[in-house]
Amino acid sequence: MKKLLLFAIGGCTIFMLNCASEKSDFAKAGEKYALKLTQTLKGHASPITSVSISHDNKYMASCSGDSIVKIWVIPSGQVIKTLSAFDKNDVKTLSFNPKKPLLAVAAHSVIHILKIPSGESLKQFSHTMKVGAYEAAVEVVRLSWNIEGNNLISSGVRSIIIWWDIEGETLYSTLDAHEGWIYCTTFSTDGKSFLTESSGEGVKIWDIESFKLVKNIKVDKGNGGECAFSAKDSYFASTNVKKIELWDWSSRTLIKKFYTTSEVRALCFSSMDSVLALGNADGTIQIWQIPSATLLTSIQGHTKWISSLAFSLDGKYLVSGSGDKTVKLWELQLPIAKEGN
Repeated sequence: MKKLLLFAIGGCTIFMLNCASEKSDFAKAGEKYALKLTQTLKGHASPITSVSISHDNKYMASCSGDSIVKIWVIPSGQVIKTLSAFDKNDVKTLSFNPKKPLLAVAAHSVIHILKIPSGESLKQFSHTMKVGAYEAAVEVVRLSWNIEGNNLISSGVRSIIIWWDIEGETLYSTLDAHEGWIYCTTFSTDGKSFLTESSGEGVKIWDIESFKLVKNIKVDKGNGGECAFSAKDSYFASTNVKKIELWDWSSRTLIKKFYTTSEVRALCFSSMDSVLALGNADGTIQIWQIPSATLLTSIQGHTKWISSLAFSLDGKYLVSGSGDKTVKLWELQLPIAKEGN
C-alpha cells in the first residue's frame, strides 16, 4: 500500500485548520476518499444513544431510547440479535469488553452483562447511591471497561462513579467525583488511570490504585462533554461545545486547541494514535490528524446529531449512531502516515 502525504488524499488538497479561529476552512474536496459508507442500518424507533464494536471486529452493537439493543455483523450489517429484556427502560449506553465476548448494557440504573453473540444475560448490577437510610437508583449514562476487561466503571446523572469487579461480581468502590452529571468516563490503556468529565467542571484524572484525584483540569464556561484516551496513551482529548483540547498524557500538559463549526457530541481515537474522529450536533463526522490538528475530511454523515462513535480495533471501520435513528458503518480508506513521516 502506498503512503499518501499528510496533506493530500487522492491528489485532492487537504486544508490545515487555523486553531486560532472557529471560522477556518474545512476540507471538502477529499471527502469521498477518506470515509466510504458501507451500511446504513435501520430498525430503532428512537434516537441512537450508543454504539460499540467488539474486540474481534466481528460485531457492532447499538442501543436507543426504544429500550432495544441490536447486534449487527461487520461488514454485512446483518442483525443477528434484537434484545428487549430491559423492562422498557431507556438504554443509554453500552460497551463491548476489550478482551472477552461480553457486552455491558445500562438500562436506567441496571447494568446487564451479556454474552455475545447469543445475547444471554450473565450478570446484573444495580447502580445506586445512599440517600439517608435508603438506596436510591441512579440512571447510568456511561460505561467504560479497563484494558484487561475485568473492571467496569459506571457513571450516572448524579455525581457518583461506581467501580465494579466483574469477575468477583462485587462492588469494588464508589466515588463522589463531580458536583453534576458525569458525561464521560474512560480508562487509560495502561490501566493505571481514568478520566471523568462533567458539565462545567472540566476533566479530572484519577489514580486507579488509590482512587484519588491526581489532577483537575478546569474548562472555560460551557458544556463539558466528551473525553478519550488515544490507543497508546500518548494523548487524551476533551471537548467543550465546539472546542477540542488535546493533552500530552505523560506531562499532563495542553498541546493544542482546535475548533469545529458545530458542537461536538462524540469522539474516539483509532488504534493509530494519530487519528481522531469527531461527531457533531449538525450530523457531520470529521477525521483529524493528531497532534497537528489537521482536518483530513468532514462529511455530512447523518441528518441529525451524532450521539456516538466507535472505531474497530483494527482501525478499518468506524460506526456512528445518530438522532436520526440510524446506525452507519464506514470504511476508513485513508492510509494516513504517522506524524513526522
